Amino acid sequence: MPKDLAIKLDDKLRAKRESFDKLPVIDIAPLLDCSNKQRVAKEIRWALSNTGFMYISQDFVSSVFDVSCRFFELPMAQKMMLHISNSDVAFRGYIEPFGENTDPGKTKDLKECFDIGPERSILEGPFFGPNQWPSNLPECRELTYRYHQTMVALAKTLLRGIALSLDLSESFFQDLMRNPISILRLLHYPPQSGYVNEDIIGIGAHTDYGILTILAQDDMGGLQVMNRDGDWVEGTPIRGTFVINIGDLIQRLTTVST
Repeated sequence: MPKDLAIKLDDKLRAKRESFDKLPVIDIAPLLDCSNKQRVAKEIRWALSNTGFMYISQDFVSSVFDVSCRFFELPMAQKMMLHISNSDVAFRGYIEPFGENTDPGKTKDLKECFDIGPERSILEGPFFGPNQWPSNLPECRELTYRYHQTMVALAKTLLRGIALSLDLSESFFQDLMRNPISILRLLHYPPQSGYVNEDIIGIGAHTDYGILTILAQDDMGGLQVMNRDGDWVEGTPIRGTFVINIGDLIQRLTTVST
């Protein structure tokens, strides 16, 4: 490794390399074909009750990774033409490095983002409006929007399994949805070298505020999950899987008043 790319992590950023049974891999095929929904629900219940995260299998994201890389390689001036500020409250488009910080009291996020959502011809309100697309990368629109639609369908399937895992009606979450917000975010974390601490890092510590996150990792990794003891556990990439985690809203939707 070249000397200038050597990395020395601050002790607070080091994660324990624990058994990946802590982030279990779940085969959801019996949920998809209805052959054994309750078995999948039981595995989901353990995973999301104990870690909040799980792996599930996937095999169709390589083309999206490719077009994502080509988008982030565009000149900064071209990407800024698609800046998220152009979209008003639809919140669609490009976010530059340090343009968004998830833990602003502690960390600056060294990342680039490109957000899309359900396609609309006009601005309808928060999170619903026209997407912005790079004119010199036409395949970006077709590939990423098809991927977005596929992930929406997958999310609805997973929510059926999560509902069953909580001994709720399989349609519990579906019945709550009128016009669900869905966001596809392409992310680029530029490489860092030298001493790395919490001042500048790919993304600061956070919980997701929505219902469900479906994450496709490349081989570089970097995901860490905090366990109940306050230790960071590696979410090491497993080729051919998604990482699934639940967000804050799912707890709000399933809290029972007493």
